[in-house]
Amino acid sequence: MRTLLLALAAGALSACSPEPEAPSVQGPLALDCDAGFEAMASAVRGRPGIRPAPIDPKEPYLAFTEADSSASYILTTPGAPAHPAVLRQRPVSGPEGRRMVHDGCAFGDPEAFAQFKTYWDAIAQAR
Repeated sequence: MRTLLLALAAGALSACSPEPEAPSVQGPLALDCDAGFEAMASAVRGRPGIRPAPIDPKEPYLAFTEADSSASYILTTPGAPAHPAVLRQRPVSGPEGRRMVHDGCAFGDPEAFAQFKTYWDAIAQAR
């Protein structure tokens, strides 16, 4: 009897426990190029669950991936030809299969940004 009462009490206590929260699926950050580089970089860094890639001191950018892997963001750093810029990379599925689509905000030299985007397009195609 005592075991039954303890089991019932334990069940009653767990019934009162809050359900664990399901992870939020937020999708990619909407780009707001009018906000400026610093605001966009802060918005990327402030995303819940954002995962920064390891920093490579030889590369002039920082990379971050959404918690749900719906997008990655590449932020240029001072010294990069396209700086300041934010590039967004999203996986898209279509008739030709899965591919990466790149868009972003060029806050500096538009030609340097076009070359930066072309570089990331080439990396995505090589995978």
